Amino acid sequence: MSSWLNLKTVDSEITNRCNAACTLCARTGIHNGVSDIIKGMKIRDVELDDWKGILTSKNGKNISKIYYCGNYGDPMMHPKAFEMFKQNQELGIKFQRPDTNGGMRNKNWWTELGKLKSMRVNFAIDGLSDTNHIYRRNTNYEKIIENARAYINSGGDASWIMIVFKHNQHQVEEAKEVAKKYGFKNFSIKKTTAGLDPNNPEHSHIQPYRKRNVQPEIRERISFPTIKEYRANIISKGHQQYEVIPKCVTESQMYLTSDRLILPCCWTQTAFAKHMYTNKEPSSPTSDLSFYWFLEENKIKYDLTKYAFDDIMESYEEFSPGFEKGWKEKSFAICNKQCGSNFKTSR
Repeated sequence: MSSWLNLKTVDSEITNRCNAACTLCARTGIHNGVSDIIKGMKIRDVELDDWKGILTSKNGKNISKIYYCGNYGDPMMHPKAFEMFKQNQELGIKFQRPDTNGGMRNKNWWTELGKLKSMRVNFAIDGLSDTNHIYRRNTNYEKIIENARAYINSGGDASWIMIVFKHNQHQVEEAKEVAKKYGFKNFSIKKTTAGLDPNNPEHSHIQPYRKRNVQPEIRERISFPTIKEYRANIISKGHQQYEVIPKCVTESQMYLTSDRLILPCCWTQTAFAKHMYTNKEPSSPTSDLSFYWFLEENKIKYDLTKYAFDDIMESYEEFSPGFEKGWKEKSFAICNKQCGSNFKTSR
């Protein structure tokens, strides 16, 4: 196993704010549009000084890549997103890649972003003008394209990532041509497993977020694609399990959450959020919360609001044998699902 102290990459969710209300998102729910977790968590933003502390620390000095994803938020909704990207570039980061729906801010902001040489932006655009909004609710296709073109035209490196559903599967090739026309460097599809019960992989309909009052016409349109090449492996071949090969190890990567926890990956964050903000307890030793309890029982430091980054990473390093044992024995349910099976979303 690689040392926890030989960190090269940080994945992160710098905010839990979002302008959209995607049907299957864990952020979406019945509490004025947000889920139980977001209601309990409230608005959270990573501070610029958090990054400064990480990137100037002993154990953060070799970090050269930062990804900005979002379990619960969109990075471009951070109030100081541009300042953060600029600061991190000045602190030596050579590669920064946010994933965004692209429907926020204005052309001038995106134009300035395109001038930052370390930036690569993944635009999540799930179809064209008549389909993108079906899943990515509260977004506007024309505004997204306007922002993306402003970014690209000022020198920005952009990729178009399209989740394929039944309602947009007929547009994949056309979307690819539109992406090429507007100067996106890459176009790729995402084969979603969102809403899939791994114990019943044959069902063909994605259930909307269970607590949200989604209009029937939208609910009926959010389904897995029927074209085989666009369907996730688990749907075609059934649920398969294999040796856990943890991404945090293979890519020398850790994850910074919007509430400033340092965890191995975005997937482990969900276990912490369920417990911390909904008081959800494990239903069995194989629950997704098993990873949370491992950290708690071994008193592993993970909270950046309480400990310095170096102390956190050295705490993880101290318990490396325990992590290795858990992965080998497949005792961490969330790791088994995401790094030890064909369940996870693929690209």
